[in-house]
Amino acid sequence: MAATIESTALPIRLIFSAEAGRRLRLRWKRSSLKGDTVIGYDAWIGSRATIMQGVHVGEGAIIAAEAVVVKDVEPYTIVGGNPAKAIRKRFAPEVIDELLDIQWWNYVVEVINQYIGAIVSGNIETMKKMKQHR
Repeated sequence: MAATIESTALPIRLIFSAEAGRRLRLRWKRSSLKGDTVIGYDAWIGSRATIMQGVHVGEGAIIAAEAVVVKDVEPYTIVGGNPAKAIRKRFAPEVIDELLDIQWWNYVVEVINQYIGAIVSGNIETMKKMKQHR
């Protein structure tokens, strides 16, 4: 006797089988993959949010609490609902482009610490100076 539990949110399925007189066996089997789920840097994910298999969440995106994300989320976009829909962009397009160009998360800790005030406050003009440390 075998039972299969499949999850649409995970790239694996758990199969367990019990044969007469033998103990329960657990084994993992790869299911059909939709690709990797990728969460970008500086993204925020709310409580009890569900991000489906194969979805890419862009840098700086915000996923609202209890949202069900079934499609890719663009960088610095706020999404919510079931299914999740874009609510608004966090910043103007030119600021988003600059943040993606700076990529503050790729700097060494010492540089990040030096510019932490600008990063936290969103002072893009000061953050642009980080580029000299590449």
